[in-house]
Amino acid sequence: MNFILESARVAPSAHNRQPWHFVVLTKKQKDEVADKMIEVVTKNQIEDASVIHTAQIIKEANKLILVFYTNPSNGDTRDMDQQSIGAAMENMCLQATKMQIGSLWIGNTYVIKKELEQRYFSSGQLVSSLALGYPNQEPKPRPRKDLSEIITWMEEKL
Repeated sequence: MNFILESARVAPSAHNRQPWHFVVLTKKQKDEVADKMIEVVTKNQIEDASVIHTAQIIKEANKLILVFYTNPSNGDTRDMDQQSIGAAMENMCLQATKMQIGSLWIGNTYVIKKELEQRYFSSGQLVSSLALGYPNQEPKPRPRKDLSEIITWMEEKL
């Protein structure tokens, strides 16, 4: 686990601000997060099956890492800081894969964002989370857009 967290720590960040804080939850704490997500979706009759599916994955995972932004009041650097946090999360996913640990980048914890901020890191803003565990399946890769759909080449004519 320390290798995964270390990979986040050394991620590139704009102006070396390192605008992140990670809270690692295990067992009961991560299960409480999953239960709260299900409760909020059910209570508010939110029609989003992905939240319940994600909560089940959190329960199956060994760890849940909550990812917080440490400078939420700094609007001038927010875009760069968000990119930096993305780099840290990507590093964790890559390191987990290298270690044959499954990872799932989760946005659905956002449904209980305020509760998680108050309980685990009140001076920051929840950005995302990452579930880690040993895979019990080998899902097929998700479809990706063709390169021609996402790249524009701007070449000068001679």
